[in-house]
Amino acid sequence: LFIVPVMKVINETLGVEQSIYYRQGKILLVGYKQKAKRKPVYLISTGLHAEDKIIQSRSGLQAVKPVLINGYNYDMSGVDVSDKSMYHVTCSRTTKKYWKRIFTNLTNIQGSPQLSYCTK
Repeated sequence: LFIVPVMKVINETLGVEQSIYYRQGKILLVGYKQKAKRKPVYLISTGLHAEDKIIQSRSGLQAVKPVLINGYNYDMSGVDVSDKSMYHVTCSRTTKKYWKRIFTNLTNIQGSPQLSYCTK
């Protein structure tokens, strides 16, 4: 099965800006550690290949990252901003009355899809 090699990849110790790849059929597992104090990131994909790419940040620093992680960062930038703004728009208030909590929670449930629909 795929689980045994996955555990071997996850238990592997990664250095700074080091990546590890494992492929079985069409499934690709990528592990990458960006900085010494950060935990490694693991992604699974069937659409990309195992390749490292030199990325240049806005400040001009260069780093070597897997293509899969670079694609994820590129695609998720707008989604994270949208999720963050929807999280801050809430009707909940601190109260001891249970029926007020239920009412504000139902208002949040009804209002969140409307906000996301109107902002798009």
